[in-house]
Amino acid sequence: MRVFSDFRLFERPPQPGRALVRWMAWRFLLFSAIFLCFVAAFALTHVIGDEPLYFVNEDRYMTHAETLEVFWIFFLPSVAGFVIGLLGVLLVPKV
Repeated sequence: MRVFSDFRLFERPPQPGRALVRWMAWRFLLFSAIFLCFVAAFALTHVIGDEPLYFVNEDRYMTHAETLEVFWIFFLPSVAGFVIGLLGVLLVPKV
């Protein structure tokens, strides 16, 4: 439970220092996890459910290759953000 002992979602940020870095790492981890869940839901509806994506600007459905490109554009940064947040939470010592 050491990891979750400083998870205070609705408090004001602490003063500059290690506590602020750890507070920012928790936020980074949380928002990246939420966005990663959104991207996973997008992938599940398209790949498993075979739901085509409609491209409004060009008035057509996206091809499978275009859909995969969009998936990777959003998936890789969300995983990177999750890893950065997790490393920040685990490596920055508590004050």
